[in-house]
Amino acid sequence: MADKKITELSLIDSPIVTDIIPIVDDPGGTPVTTKATLTQVGDLFKDRTETLTNKTLTSPVINTPTGDVATITGAQTLTNKTLTAPLITSTTSGIGVLNCYGNLSIGTGATATLTFGSAYFYGFVYICDKSTGMLGIICFYFGGPAVVYQSGTEFVLNSSPSTSQTGIYATTVNAEADTLTIKNGYAAGHTYSVSFTRLQ
Repeated sequence: MADKKITELSLIDSPIVTDIIPIVDDPGGTPVTTKATLTQVGDLFKDRTETLTNKTLTSPVINTPTGDVATITGAQTLTNKTLTAPLITSTTSGIGVLNCYGNLSIGTGATATLTFGSAYFYGFVYICDKSTGMLGIICFYFGGPAVVYQSGTEFVLNSSPSTSQTGIYATTVNAEADTLTIKNGYAAGHTYSVSFTRLQ
């Protein structure tokens, strides 16, 4: 074959991995023109780590959870984050300690028991039945729990709610609340969000 520049060669229609391309070895030192297969070139790029910016990936698909996901260890500052159950749990007693539980799915007739903390609980419980939109505020104190406010008549302070109610009751030690239990009396599963603030 007569001498030709690379740019003058014919374009191959369907290259395969065993095809050979010319390559210059050590161009910055002692350059030598040699050859490499397309497999070798492909392996070279597969071993590289690249940072992709403003790129659209089609394959392989990268599967990641929806939204911001964080594993909380120790003290963390969360800004503009959506938290899922259990949200923030704390066993540290003391005034102002806030415990939160979100998206608690409770089946019909089933219960969920939440721990107030290592010390007995005096304070307020805020509960929302996300399935009905009903809200309730309950005060726990030495004399027992009391409903401070609710947007309807859904929440009752016993373990036998009707089919249109949610029961809320506590395990007590020396008349002081230790755990909170929520019982779904409805004929279908409901989802709740609960938070409580310790005052003592």
